[in-house]
Amino acid sequence: MHSHWSLVAFTLLVQTTVGSLWQLFIVLVLISAPLDPHYFEIHISILLLILIISLICAMAHLGKPQKSVYSARNLRQSWLSKEIVSVNIFTGVLAVITAVAALFAGVAQVLLVLCGGLAGGFALYTMTCIYLIKTVPSWNHKGTPLTFIGSTFLLGSLPGLALSLVGENVVSGRIVIGFCVIGLLLKFMAFRFAPPKSYADSQMMLPLLQLLGVGILPMIQLLSSSALYVFPVIMILVGEYFNRRQFYESYRRVGL
Repeated sequence: MHSHWSLVAFTLLVQTTVGSLWQLFIVLVLISAPLDPHYFEIHISILLLILIISLICAMAHLGKPQKSVYSARNLRQSWLSKEIVSVNIFTGVLAVITAVAALFAGVAQVLLVLCGGLAGGFALYTMTCIYLIKTVPSWNHKGTPLTFIGSTFLLGSLPGLALSLVGENVVSGRIVIGFCVIGLLLKFMAFRFAPPKSYADSQMMLPLLQLLGVGILPMIQLLSSSALYVFPVIMILVGEYFNRRQFYESYRRVGL
């Protein structure tokens, strides 16, 4: 599959945004209190920027980006059209949330994040359905949605960890590790569903680098050094990149 780098970036960045919104929602529910308005505005703004970058990457995959508007015409029959519309709706919802957070400090954050998380969840659903194609056995199995959702949980922890690098320690370590563990479990389960000959090097699909990155998180928390979070962030990012690239390189059409 040509230009898979743009699809790798697009899918991973969208999943990062969705997972981070889910994590923020859990944080708000558990603490039963609003986050610092300044932190909330920064976090949401970063997610919006990530989502915009993902759309730019998606445009790079198209041969003629100026004609991308026509790709959304077949909503009834095409999951690609549904994905295009749902991701753009998600972007619009997140833009509204960002504006509201900037203008109204006392707004109900949990409600805003819930709306964003639901819109993101629908975008993730349409994105996943695109790859469940009968003529591509390497994708058409339960492992595809599992690995996409697993990546959502794993990558969703990274914005919070990245903000910890600059002293914004809001998301608790337990929630970060919980999300990462859920993500890893889903990705290991996904590997079990993949057809034996789906990948040129099947071991690359195992989230071993991500496992190592998550494994050092408890030690970093014991050391109370936010600067060290850069290592698990890099490990998880690099591992997810190689896993997703291998996913696209496994494309083999059979039959029609």
